[in-house]
Amino acid sequence: MEDWNKNVKLVKILNDNHEKKFIAVEGELEEKPAVLVLEKTPFQFDEVTRLLKENEQTFRTDFINDVYHKYTVQARSTCNGMIDPTD
Repeated sequence: MEDWNKNVKLVKILNDNHEKKFIAVEGELEEKPAVLVLEKTPFQFDEVTRLLKENEQTFRTDFINDVYHKYTVQARSTCNGMIDPTD
């Protein structure tokens, strides 16, 4: 099943946990019911350092007040891995 992602149909989100960085999705895989659990890999310090220092990133200001500043940045694909539970 090397190309499983080409044969999957997503139906709806069952659970989206921001703290644990995972999502469970109801779907169909090769026309059979399936539950897909996707989990974000841990951040690596060197990747975060490169992400913040490279100029190719665009930071969006979410808000600024007298105490906090909040920004959003779209991470490169090298920072966005997923864990394969079969490994």
